Amino acid sequence: MVKHRGRLRGQTPSNVLKSGTIELPAGSIPSPSGGRSSAVDFTHALLHGHPAAVAAVDKVMGDPKDEASLADEFIASTYTMGKALHLSGRVLKDFDLVMMRYRDDMRKAHRFVLDDEFTRFASELSSKCTAEKLLTRLEFATLPYETTWIEFDLWTKLRVMRTHHGLDPEGFNKDDTSQKMGMLVHRINETDALCEIVNRWGNGIVGPNLLAYLFSTREREWGETRYFGSMPMSVIAHKAMTAEGFEAANQLGISIDEQRRLGKLGTRLGGSMWGFTEKGQSTFIRDVSELSKIKTPEFLLRHGDAAFSRMYYALDDSLRRAGYEAETIDETVQIELAEFTGMMRWLVIVLAMLNEVPTRSDYVQPSHQMKAGLTKRIRAVDYHRLTLRLPKVKPVPYLERKISGVEHHRKAHEVRAHWRTYLHDEQ
Repeated sequence: MVKHRGRLRGQTPSNVLKSGTIELPAGSIPSPSGGRSSAVDFTHALLHGHPAAVAAVDKVMGDPKDEASLADEFIASTYTMGKALHLSGRVLKDFDLVMMRYRDDMRKAHRFVLDDEFTRFASELSSKCTAEKLLTRLEFATLPYETTWIEFDLWTKLRVMRTHHGLDPEGFNKDDTSQKMGMLVHRINETDALCEIVNRWGNGIVGPNLLAYLFSTREREWGETRYFGSMPMSVIAHKAMTAEGFEAANQLGISIDEQRRLGKLGTRLGGSMWGFTEKGQSTFIRDVSELSKIKTPEFLLRHGDAAFSRMYYALDDSLRRAGYEAETIDETVQIELAEFTGMMRWLVIVLAMLNEVPTRSDYVQPSHQMKAGLTKRIRAVDYHRLTLRLPKVKPVPYLERKISGVEHHRKAHEVRAHWRTYLHDEQ
């Protein structure tokens, strides 16, 4: 147990000094002093933005973290993530440029937070969804904004999924599972989009995953383009198996060794985005060894692809330049593919519900600020909290009809689907 007693300047109306005892479990922060000085260890961790040290200070100071959305925590972490990963010099500077782009995307995004009931119903429909039904629902999964943020309670989703697959709903490790999850979705064009997943890592950092997903309402080839810095896995896998692919890879700035490594990974694991068995039924993956159960139906193959995210390239480049082994990053990608199997099936259901099912929107503008590092404070971002407006009798069949196309009116001419405009009450 590491204890540190000190007086901390708090953000109170009178700006008075506050004091308290900070307690940290042994081994929760690095120990540059070799365990000889808890004060030195704690100061080093705080200056480098270590999540455990920052959280301990916030607890003593009474910082209103319980009011913070995951979007707030993610934006704040982009200022300190590089130092928390112990990057420095030019490596840190290059990594921070990528974090700045994430920060800009989050600030311009239209942000939505789903309430637990919305998350439960979406998870139930997703768990029951077959491959054939998903193909129908893809028609309604359009993205109306250039950048959209969707945040929800992951534990709620996991409980529903585990129940549907005959597992103990509370049988997952809450210490190793982020409670909140966010999806940063970019519109490529009228029919195509890229999704990046954001959650809390095991070390407490809130950041984007190494994995991203491309999806489309129509069949298409993704080609050799990097979409918002992310490269499709299937493209890399195809290139890795041809001599022409090696030459094309070099033109993209990817070495032959890197191409072989990523191609092997993409060939084996790129099919987890929809999360179906060979018969087109939804499946639940508990670890990497079960990924062999996944089989993408032929009619869904060209509707999407897993991708190496821009975070993958930023982290892979930074950690390799800092002396880490590349295989460590690849193992993390495999774990993510298993852990988030079927996540795109769930997102398609959510987007279809947003487009076709009546919702109530509550506009939220938090008044607090978030700490970003030792001294910097940033204003919390606003968002819309969404609640479904459902009949009290048979809500699930009602939702099934809404996103199945049964109640969808035929268009007189081709128009782009869009979400309703939210109007705020005049003050």
